[in-house]
Amino acid sequence: MKTGIIIAIFLITLGGMSPAHAQTPWEQLFQSTFFNETIYEEAQCTFNVLRYLRMAKSQGLDLRKIQAIEIIDNLHDFIYAKNCRSSNGMDPTKNWYHHVILKAGNTILDYDFTNRPTPTAVQVYFNSMLKSERMKADRQRCLHEIRNIKLRIYNGTDYLRYYDDKVRASSVNRQEIMLKDTGWMCQ
Repeated sequence: MKTGIIIAIFLITLGGMSPAHAQTPWEQLFQSTFFNETIYEEAQCTFNVLRYLRMAKSQGLDLRKIQAIEIIDNLHDFIYAKNCRSSNGMDPTKNWYHHVILKAGNTILDYDFTNRPTPTAVQVYFNSMLKSERMKADRQRCLHEIRNIKLRIYNGTDYLRYYDDKVRASSVNRQEIMLKDTGWMCQ
C-alpha cells in the first residue's frame, strides 16, 4: 500500500497536477493537437502558439483567458533548455535565443516540452525545462544564470493581434518581467 502511495505522489509531483485535476478546455485542445502536424512544427514555437490560438478562437474559447509568454535572453545569448521534444525522440538539451509557451491559469502548455502532451504546473515547468543540475545545487548560481531572461506576457487576443494583424507593440497590452522576479525558479 505504501509503495502505491509513494508512486502516486511521485507522479503527481512530476506532472504538477493533482489526481482530481479536471482538464480545462485549454489543456484538452493542447493534448488533442500535440501530435497534429498542421499545428506543431519543430523549431517554430511562435507559429505553433499562433496556430493553437487560432484554433482555440475558432472553437469559441475566450483568448483573454490564456497567456502567450515569450522567453527571451536580454543579452542575445542562448536559453539552455532541457527535456525538449525532438522528431528523433527526446533531445535532452537545446539552445534557443527565444521560446514561446502558453499559460492557462497555473498551467504551462509547451509543444516543445517532452515528447508527450504534458500540461505542467508553472514552477514544475520552469524548474524542469530551464534549471540545470548546477542551478539546482546553488540558489545564487541559479539567480545569476537566469538574470538576463525576460518574459513578455500577452493575453491570447493581443498576441494574435500583434502577429496576425501586425499591430505595433505599443498598441497591444503586454507585461515585461524578468524571470528571476517571478518566483517561478531558484527557490
